[in-house]
Amino acid sequence: MTTNTFMSTGSMLSMVGQIGGGLASAEMGKTQNALAKVDAAYERDTAEQQATRVRREVIRQKGAARAATAASGARLDEFALGPEHEIGLLGAQDAEMLILSGNRRSDALLRAGRMAEKAGNNKLMASLFSSAGQAYGNWKGAKKAVDPVSAFYFDGKTGMGD
Repeated sequence: MTTNTFMSTGSMLSMVGQIGGGLASAEMGKTQNALAKVDAAYERDTAEQQATRVRREVIRQKGAARAATAASGARLDEFALGPEHEIGLLGAQDAEMLILSGNRRSDALLRAGRMAEKAGNNKLMASLFSSAGQAYGNWKGAKKAVDPVSAFYFDGKTGMGD
């Protein structure tokens, strides 16, 4: 085998390795995106469950406040029920904040997953373009090195010190 054959074989193996690395990066990005989607769904569900617990606790506390007001002998008018109303408002705010923060975490995970997949695809494209450039460069170099007849015919060079 000639030196050019060894160089061609080596460059082909290098290109196959680059493309394989790019494919692996693309697959890793897809996997990370899928995991991010699962984590995002978990975050949303967890936030909703916590909000439901807060709402239940608010109902329990409002009932306890109303019972305490009634047990004290006070009239049950809008002034006596003010603390109960405030408990309800604060509980609704807490539940809403839990849902909003869960949605924010979920959206951040989804964004990170999409970015990981795009990064893997970019790595794949970079390896493909790099391999194509390397193959073209090797082909042009090999063509110049192994084609003295064409060089003589087209350029008039014999390769003997012209």
